[in-house]
Amino acid sequence: LQHDISLALYVLPHVLTCLLRQGSPAVLKEIHTEVMTVLNHSAASKDLDYGDSTNMCTQTIFTAMDHFTAWANGENTAAAVREAKGQTQKDNFEEVEEVIKFLDSIPKARLDEEI
Repeated sequence: LQHDISLALYVLPHVLTCLLRQGSPAVLKEIHTEVMTVLNHSAASKDLDYGDSTNMCTQTIFTAMDHFTAWANGENTAAAVREAKGQTQKDNFEEVEEVIKFLDSIPKARLDEEI
């Protein structure tokens, strides 16, 4: 289990989502810095041969960002359904906004370079 990378790759987006939802500003900044570091390194290393590690890191970032988007969309849909049914359940609007704000903080042009 110590070297099971597939488990880590599966769990990482979920852990990051929790941190984005409830983390301190310092934690959010650190996650943003790490994401940008991976994306910037990936762009800088396109002409160099670093093997599959750079590709795996970049793919992990995209997987996590897809997870963030799916989570936020799911939460917004669930809130709309509850509202339509007249249910008064506490929504996690602030948490959804934090995740969306994080996604918006990643330059789209930078992401487009990786596709």
